[in-house]
Amino acid sequence: MKPSRVLSRVLLGATVASFAVGTAFSSAVAAEKTITGINFAPDHVFYGKPLTEFADLVNKAGKGLKLDLKPYGSIGMFEIGNAVKNGVVDMANLPPTFMSNVVPVAEIIKLSTKPMSELRANGTWDLYNEALNKQGNMQLLTAWGDGVNFHIYLRDKKIDKPDLSGLKMRAVPAYRAGFANLGATPVNMPFNELYTALERKVIDGYGITLSNIVTWGWSKFTKYRVDPGFYEVWSTFIINKDTWDGLEQAHKDLLMDVSNQVYDIVAKRVPEQNAQDIREQKEAGMEVITFTGAAAEKLHDAMYESAWTEMAKKAPEYTPKFRKLIAD
Repeated sequence: MKPSRVLSRVLLGATVASFAVGTAFSSAVAAEKTITGINFAPDHVFYGKPLTEFADLVNKAGKGLKLDLKPYGSIGMFEIGNAVKNGVVDMANLPPTFMSNVVPVAEIIKLSTKPMSELRANGTWDLYNEALNKQGNMQLLTAWGDGVNFHIYLRDKKIDKPDLSGLKMRAVPAYRAGFANLGATPVNMPFNELYTALERKVIDGYGITLSNIVTWGWSKFTKYRVDPGFYEVWSTFIINKDTWDGLEQAHKDLLMDVSNQVYDIVAKRVPEQNAQDIREQKEAGMEVITFTGAAAEKLHDAMYESAWTEMAKKAPEYTPKFRKLIAD
């Protein structure tokens, strides 16, 4: 064989090999994907930390999927639901109450008296995801927060029964109907205005979980916490349905696996966090008003029945189905 032909074949082989390597490299690069996410709460607080942990686990997995978190506050908490629905941001850490303007039935999950493990097994999880798909163009990755409840906090007016008559209470959609049922005047107010409102005596109290009352400085103007708490205060990891459908199966599996990991992390953290928050509130001088017996039942009924009534109006298609699954 002539040297020229040998050289030609060598060059051709090298070209084919180079093309094959280049194609494989391009495919690997094409498989890499970045999605965006956002927190409804500051990254360092109890309710914000799980998403940062989620992002760290996804980004360190080495599976070709990256999660880029947008700065906290770059999208208002009541706008995050629409942002996920429309694909402005791919995913979010968002409590159901802040997406009820997009998915009316979303916050019904707060009324559950059963642990998340049972809800996953009895069909609640699938029904909830169906509602998110249909109403919000969202896919549910997980919900977390078992053992976290809302509490009533009062600035300086002590009550001796579950009655908030004459009191102006800052309220979010999650418990607005319940506060009204207890006689309060619910006040709409952004989260970041609460400190000033307490300082200036614009409101008489508010509802929130045990967490971060001292950190945010609200304890300076809060003399009483009312026990027992009410509702299950879950937050969710949700992702835009179109984004989800466009992911490779390996990336879907990664997101679900990491979601389960974060759920377990938070579940272990909740009892310790609750104990720490109660201790901090006590050290800050906050007194506890504890209702028992008939008074506790009255508080429970006022909060839960008003919420079920409200949900039946907002989501008549889903409410009866959920009540069979999540209520005792």
